[in-house]
Amino acid sequence: MSKVANFGKLLLINIVALLISRLANSEFVSQLDARLVLVVTLVLIGVSAVIESSTPTTSGKPTSWRWLKDWLQIAVVGLILGLGIHYLWKGQWILGVAFLVLIPFPLLLPIIVRFINTLRQKIKERLKPQLDKKIDSLAGNVVTKVEEIEFKSEYYQSLIYTCRDYQTQGLDKDRILKLEKVFVPLKIVSKEVVQVDSKMIQEVEHKIENPKEKQIWHFLAAMSRYPAFRRMAVLGAPGSGKTTLLRHLTLTYATKQERKLHPQAPKLIPVLLYLRDVRQMIAQKKPPLAELITEQVKRQRKLQPLNPPFNWFAEKLSQRECLVMLDGLDEVADEIERQQVSLWVNEQMETYPGTPFILTSRPFGYQSALLQQGVTVLEVQPFNLKQVKQFIHSWYLQTEVMSRAGEEDLGVREEAKQQADDLIERVRKSSPLAAMAVNPLLLTMIATVHRRGNALPGKRVELYKEICQVLLEKRLRAKKIDEPLSATQKQSVLQVLALALMQKKTREFALLEGVFLIQGKLAEVAGAANSQKFFEQIKDVSGLLVEKELGVYEFAHLSFQEYLAAVQLKETNHEKLLIGNINNPWWAETIRLYAAQTNASSLIRTVLALPSPSVEALALAYDCLEEGLSVYPEVKRQLDERMEADLGKLMTEGFQLAANVLLSRRLKNLVRIEENVEIDLSYITCAEYQLFIDDKRQAGKNRQPDHWQNYRFPPGDAQKPITGIRASDAEEFCEWLTQQQSALGFRYRLPTLAEAEENPATEQQIGCWCNDEGRKVIVGVEATQLQNWHSNLTGVIILKGVFKRNNLKRNFNFVLNSDFNQVLNRNLNRSLNYVLKRNLKRVLNHNFNRVLNHNFNRVLNEILNNDLNPNLNRNLNQVLNNNLNRDLNYVLNLDFYGKLNRKFNLDLYGKLNRELNRDLNHVLYERIEANEASDFLILYFPLLCLIVIYHVLLVAYKAASQNKEVLKQINLSHQKSETIGRKYQQKIDAIYPLYVYLVLQDERLAGRIPAWEGIRIVRESE
Repeated sequence: MSKVANFGKLLLINIVALLISRLANSEFVSQLDARLVLVVTLVLIGVSAVIESSTPTTSGKPTSWRWLKDWLQIAVVGLILGLGIHYLWKGQWILGVAFLVLIPFPLLLPIIVRFINTLRQKIKERLKPQLDKKIDSLAGNVVTKVEEIEFKSEYYQSLIYTCRDYQTQGLDKDRILKLEKVFVPLKIVSKEVVQVDSKMIQEVEHKIENPKEKQIWHFLAAMSRYPAFRRMAVLGAPGSGKTTLLRHLTLTYATKQERKLHPQAPKLIPVLLYLRDVRQMIAQKKPPLAELITEQVKRQRKLQPLNPPFNWFAEKLSQRECLVMLDGLDEVADEIERQQVSLWVNEQMETYPGTPFILTSRPFGYQSALLQQGVTVLEVQPFNLKQVKQFIHSWYLQTEVMSRAGEEDLGVREEAKQQADDLIERVRKSSPLAAMAVNPLLLTMIATVHRRGNALPGKRVELYKEICQVLLEKRLRAKKIDEPLSATQKQSVLQVLALALMQKKTREFALLEGVFLIQGKLAEVAGAANSQKFFEQIKDVSGLLVEKELGVYEFAHLSFQEYLAAVQLKETNHEKLLIGNINNPWWAETIRLYAAQTNASSLIRTVLALPSPSVEALALAYDCLEEGLSVYPEVKRQLDERMEADLGKLMTEGFQLAANVLLSRRLKNLVRIEENVEIDLSYITCAEYQLFIDDKRQAGKNRQPDHWQNYRFPPGDAQKPITGIRASDAEEFCEWLTQQQSALGFRYRLPTLAEAEENPATEQQIGCWCNDEGRKVIVGVEATQLQNWHSNLTGVIILKGVFKRNNLKRNFNFVLNSDFNQVLNRNLNRSLNYVLKRNLKRVLNHNFNRVLNHNFNRVLNEILNNDLNPNLNRNLNQVLNNNLNRDLNYVLNLDFYGKLNRKFNLDLYGKLNRELNRDLNHVLYERIEANEASDFLILYFPLLCLIVIYHVLLVAYKAASQNKEVLKQINLSHQKSETIGRKYQQKIDAIYPLYVYLVLQDERLAGRIPAWEGIRIVRESE
C-alpha cells in the first residue's frame, strides 16, 4: 500500500512540475524577478517545515493536518522541480541547478522533524534533572555573589565609621576631626631588609622624586615585583603616628581612593586588628587568622551587626586579596604573651605567604618578640618643618570648622590661618618646642595647648604638664589600660628621679640604680609597689622612659627630665641649688623651666652680681627675663642697661661678652628643618658680625661692608641686621663660625635657595646670600622694595639715557646677585689703574682717529677737558698715577680725522652731547664743587670716561657699517665694522656692572639707597 502511495506522490509531483514549467513560460510569470521566485520558494519550504513540526498525531493515525501536509509537500516539490526544469530549458544554468538542489529538503523534512522531536524528548527525560541542578547552582552562586558584594559594601562602610575620625588617645574629645582632612603622610625609611636584594630599595628610591620622602604606598606598590615587601614591620617612637598610619590606610582602601595616592597601589581588602584587643584570644586559643578576623568583624557593630558570608575571609586571604594590618605589638604588655602573639603572627604569615602583612610596634616591643618570616623592617621618621606646617594648618582649619558646627567660609579660614601662623612662628622660634613638634602626638598636644590659651612658648611648662598628664594617665585610659596609680602620683616619683639625675649630671641610669633612687618616694605614694615593674610600666606603656640599651634607661627626651626636675625644685623650695649652678650650662634649661613657674628676679640678680659672667650665664639671664613667670621692673631695667652699654663699647671685653651673648642665643634658637639640619630665621646682627671683622683684622684681612666709612658699625646699629656683605665674606663668616663651634661637631653654611624660600626670615626689607647650584643669589627681598631700589639707582646712574632701560635692569640684577670679588679684587686702586691704563693704550693704538670728525672732538673736549679738567685733576691725582692722567688728557686732545656725512654727524651730536652735557657736566660738576665727591665717585669717574669712549666707538662703527662712503675711507668691510662694534659693546658690558656697583656704593655711603645683602646661617650636624 505504501509503494502505491509513494508512486502516486511521485506521479503527482511530476504532473505539478510539468504544469509549473509550462506556466513559467507565460508572459506574466516570465516578467517576475528570478530572485523573487527563489525567495518565495524558500518561504514555502519554511512553511512546510513549520507545518511538519506542528502536525498533531493521535494514536499514530494521521489527522486532517496530515492530509494538508502531504499535499503541501507535493506542491512544493513539484514547484521546485518545475522551476528547475524551466530555468535549465531557458539556459539559466545556475538558477536551474539551484532549484534542483533544493528538491531533497521538502522530502527530508518528515525525517528531520521526527529526529528532532525524538531528541528533544530524550533530552527532556534524561538531562532535565542535571540541567535543573546546574541552574540551581548558578542561581545560588549569583545569590552568593550578591550577598558578598552587599557584605563587602557594609564591611567597608563599617571601616569608614571606625577610621574616619582623627583619634589621639588621651586628648579631650571636645571636637572630632576628620582623619583625611588632617593626616600628613609619614616619611618611611628602610632599616633592615631580610632576604632581599639591596637593589630593591634602590629601585624604590629611584622611582621617587625625593628619596628621603618614601611613604608606605611606595612599598605597597612594589610588592608585585618584590615579595619581601608583603611582610613589613613599621617601627616608631610613642606618638610617631603608627596607628594613625594604619587607620589612614584602612580608610583609603575602604573609600577606594588608593590609586589617587599612588597610581600603582594594589587593590586590596583592608583588615585592621588591634593586637591589644585580641591578645588573650590569640594566647589562649591560637585561632586561625580568618576565624579571628570574622569574629572581630562580627563585633564591630552593636547595632545591625555584620555577618560575613561563610568562609569569606578565608577565601580572600587564600586568594591574596587582603591587606592584614596588625597594630601595636608593643602594647601587649606581658612579655610572654607578646612572644606568643609574635609566634602566632609568624604562623599566619606562613599559612598565607602571598598575603601582605603590616605590623606596627615601638622598637623595644619588636626587638623582644621578633618575627621570623623574612620581614622588611621600616621606621617612621619624625616630621620635618614642612610637615609640621602642613599639620598645624590642617588641624587648625578643621578645629575651627568643627567648633562652628561645620561652617567653613572665608572668615573661618582666615581665623584658622591666623592662629596656625602664630603657632608656627612660636614653634620655629623655640628649639625645645621644635624638637617636640616633630612627633605627631606631641605636636597635637602643642596645638591643643596653644588653642586653649596661646600659652607658647612663654608657658612651656603648661605644655610639659599637659604632656605628662597625657602620657602618664589620659592615654592609658583612652586605651582602656588599667593603672592603679594616678598621673600625679607617678609624676611625683619621676620628679625625684629627674632631680637626682640632674644632680648626677647624667641622663642614663641602670635599672638597679633607678630602683634605689625612687624606692622611698614610690613607697610613700603606692605602698609596697614593685619599683622594677614601675619602670617597666613607664617605659612600655607610657613611653616617658626608654630603654636605651639592655638595662640602661633614660627619659624619652631630655626636656622631660629637666622639666620634672624644675617642678621638684619648685615644690621643695630648692632655688639655692639653681643659684649655685647659675654658671653651669648643664642646669640652664632646668633654670629656664623653673623661672617659668615663679619669679625669676633672684636668678637674674645672681648673674648681674657675677664679677665676670660667662656668655652662657648672661644669655641665661635674658632667657629668664623672657620666660620668667614674673620679674621685678628694676631688675629688667638693670639687665637692659648693661647690654646696651656693653654693645656701645667697641674693642672692649664688655662688647665681646655682649656680642657673644647675642650670637649664643641665636645658635640656641635655630629651627630644625631636617633630621640633621637647622636654619636661622633672622639675620646676623652688626654686633655679631663685628666679632668676625675684629678677628679677621688681627690676621690682616678687611671684611667690613664696602659702604662702611671705617671698620666699625654705625653707633646704635649693634642689634640691626648686618647688610652690604659680599657673598665671599658671608661664606667666610660661616667658616669662621664653624671653627668657633668646632668642639660641638657642627658645620655652618649659607642656606640653599630652597631652604631660604621654604623658611622665610622675619625681616623682609633685606635678603640673604644663598647657594643655588654653584651660584650665589640673594633671596628674601620683597619685589616691590627691590623695584623701588632699582628706580632710585636708575635715577642716579650717569649716562642712563645712552643705554636701554632693560640693560639698566639687567645690570642692576647682576649687581644684586653678584659678589664684588667676581668683578674686581680687593685692591681696588691697583685694579682700576691696570684696567683703565691697559684699555686706554689699546684705544690710542686703534684707528679711532680716522672715524670721528673735528666737531665731535670739540664737543667731547669742551665738556670733559675744559669744564671739568681742573677739578678732575685735583681729585684724580688722589687715586690715579701721572702716566694714567697723561694718557687720559692725550685721548681727550687727539685730532681725529675722517669725514662723515652730515646726518651721521648730527646723530652723534644729538645723541651724545645732550647726555654728556647733562650728566657729566651737571651731576659731576655740581657734586665736586659742593665738595660731595666721595672716594667711590673718584673711582668710578675713570670707568665712566672709558664707557663714554667705548660707546662713541660703538656708535661710530655701527653707523659706519651702514655707510659705504665711510667704509671706503676707513678701508673696512661691512662685516668687519660690525665685528669691531660688537667688541666695544662687550667691553661696555664687562665694565658697566662695576660702574653701577660703585655708583650703588656711593649712594649707600650717602644714605640714599640702603644695603640689602644680609647673612642667614644653616647648621648641620657632622
